[in-house]
Amino acid sequence: MLMGTVKDKTLAKKIEEAYDLISTSPSKSSPAVKSFEDSIVQEISDIEDSDPSTDSVEMMKSVEMIISLATKRNSKLRLEN
Repeated sequence: MLMGTVKDKTLAKKIEEAYDLISTSPSKSSPAVKSFEDSIVQEISDIEDSDPSTDSVEMMKSVEMIISLATKRNSKLRLEN
């Protein structure tokens, strides 16, 4: 949904990167990664509430945070196995 509204190509690529990372993440969860997952959901909510035509800098920060959190979550899950 968001991809169609973003005009900034760099931001669009970052959003796609975050989407790909989350969509290919392990589907399992554990209490050890709950804080990461909650933070990711909050960042996504913040992005949904912003206006891509005026808040591209803030959106980029949120998307980069999502990428970082998802990477940490996935790493922690891999270490548990």
